[in-house]
Amino acid sequence: MARPLLPLNAPPALESPARHLNFTRAGDELSVTPGAVSQQIRLLEDAVGDPLFRREARDLEITDLAFVARLKRQAIDHDNNMDAL
Repeated sequence: MARPLLPLNAPPALESPARHLNFTRAGDELSVTPGAVSQQIRLLEDAVGDPLFRREARDLEITDLAFVARLKRQAIDHDNNMDAL
């Protein structure tokens, strides 16, 4: 069975909450509600089949998988910026 494609807004939907460790602040940055950020993260987690964040009470912690995905994204962005020079 083929894996589902990730949504087009996957990079910012992961990057912002990973940086802020807070869905409310990520929502403010992305101009969406915290619930919309949470829903996008759940869709990403369903697509990859693993949790990207650990949620506890009022704490949000990034998982190793999400951390690696964020680093890969930053490396790709860096390479693209270098190519543009």
